[in-house]
Amino acid sequence: MDQVLMKIGIVIPLKAKSISKNWPEVCANVKNTVDSVLSQTNNSFRLAVIGHDCPEQLKGLKHSGDDVFTSFDELQPPSVVKSDEVSTNQMKYEVDRCSKILKGIMVLKKNDADITHWFALDADDLLHNTFVFNLLQKPDYDAFLIENGYFYFKHWGIFNVTYEFYKYCGSSAVIADKFFNLPSKIDESSFRQIPFGNISHVLMGEYFTTNNINFYVPKPKLLMYVRDNGDNISNDYIDNYYNRIKRNIGILVRIKFLPARIKGYFGIR
Repeated sequence: MDQVLMKIGIVIPLKAKSISKNWPEVCANVKNTVDSVLSQTNNSFRLAVIGHDCPEQLKGLKHSGDDVFTSFDELQPPSVVKSDEVSTNQMKYEVDRCSKILKGIMVLKKNDADITHWFALDADDLLHNTFVFNLLQKPDYDAFLIENGYFYFKHWGIFNVTYEFYKYCGSSAVIADKFFNLPSKIDESSFRQIPFGNISHVLMGEYFTTNNINFYVPKPKLLMYVRDNGDNISNDYIDNYYNRIKRNIGILVRIKFLPARIKGYFGIR
């Protein structure tokens, strides 16, 4: 049997129905995200969606013989408090999100010993259909940092090109399995034992550099951060960023209409 040089475990954490502003839209978004993963031109990957509640669209859906969705019952959904401090709820969401990522890694690792790298993908973001193919061209790298991509303001139909994708979206780092020391169980702090839970995506490039981790920045725009869907955790600080840019610079590089061919690569019709 040929040795697998690189195989990517893709984990999608899904927020609970009880804290969702619009559960049907959350379900529709995650189905689009899953479809963008399953549409990859190279199948050297495994997929897991982890959540408290299974969307109807994912029930019975399988990949490589296993259910795509895995239930998460180790921790209760975060209780959202009414607070003027954005960070209060943000931290609760992050514990929930990162704990689900941890479980997804544990599930996929048990099912497939050939996985060499891990990628945490948010449940409303979209992959270019050559995402896996492009990364597999650089199998000797221990990590990948996504700098080039798109912001998609879904309800406005506006696409922004960004060359600092990792600063605004958590779906921006692929990291080799050897950097993951998995705990024996999941509790409220165990997610800190994996890079996705211990290192902010904003600081991921610095983390790679400081720890001499050889990483690569793919040149193509392989990821799309879907905004304006009503359920982004980061609504407040992302929107503040854009308002500040509009005031101080007065211009954004906007693409109001992407060619149908490019939208098709991300599964947008």
